[in-house]
Amino acid sequence: MVPIVLSIVSALSMVPDKAFSRSYTYFIDIRDETLEMSLRFVAVHMICAYLYTFPCIIAVMCSVIYHEFSQLLDRFHDSLKRHCSSLSRNKILQHMKMHTALFKLAHHVQDTLSSPCFFLLCTQLTVMFYTIAVFVLKKYETIPVALICRALMILLMAPTSVIAVVLYATRINACCEKIETEMKLLNDKLIVRGLCDEDTLCYLNSMNEKQFPVMSACGVTELKPNVTLGMFGSLFSYSLLILNLKN
Repeated sequence: MVPIVLSIVSALSMVPDKAFSRSYTYFIDIRDETLEMSLRFVAVHMICAYLYTFPCIIAVMCSVIYHEFSQLLDRFHDSLKRHCSSLSRNKILQHMKMHTALFKLAHHVQDTLSSPCFFLLCTQLTVMFYTIAVFVLKKYETIPVALICRALMILLMAPTSVIAVVLYATRINACCEKIETEMKLLNDKLIVRGLCDEDTLCYLNSMNEKQFPVMSACGVTELKPNVTLGMFGSLFSYSLLILNLKN
């Protein structure tokens, strides 16, 4: 809703004679004001959809899937902690089967969302770099309202979408670590109590050997909080570089 409102305000606020406004009609000389306004309106919404709305839809989709999967992992961890404390062979066998299913699902989630997350990070980072460059390098006597609307969309949507995806992916990684820790504690508990049942040990070892994948963006970078810190740090450094070049 926010992008649509800002796009409408941006399109309606453009001054026809300005170069910035004419760029939305590809500098075509159109004498019909209604047609010119319509073309600008369509161009603004197409740019908004491609640069802002579509990446944010991808971010919401990835965040929801990561959130739901992290909920499954969290429930499994609670169940493992609650039901396997008795070290019952049947309980551990049931949880081993659930662990295997979650292990397969984790790989499916990683394989499916890896490329969209990489696209999202690249797109949002590029858009933020571009916005900084436009504001720093170009000199405006009065900043166009359309440019302000675009900047607002970027400031509202780009960082939020990246942070949301990274936080939910981080939650998955944290849940996986808790599960691994709990299984190792169960293994130690079994040995300390002297209940070295061969089948039970086999079940626990089977679960311990399976390493859940770390959520990443095409294997280029892991989706952890340091990714967002690195992104915003690079944006800050890039801004200083542009300012130095300008001066």
